[in-house]
Amino acid sequence: MTIHRFSEISGVNSGTLSGTLKGLRPIGLNQLDRITAGWAYLKATYMNYTYTNI
Repeated sequence: MTIHRFSEISGVNSGTLSGTLKGLRPIGLNQLDRITAGWAYLKATYMNYTYTNI
């Protein structure tokens, strides 16, 4: 997964994600909420795919 693709899923700017992951930028609470929602979406998608393709 690229930073660009995850930014589309989470709604957080890709430059902000990159800077945060590199430790160059602090993360805001709103951004943290969006990132958490993005990970939850990815997890749900993966689990759905895994259990429907057994």
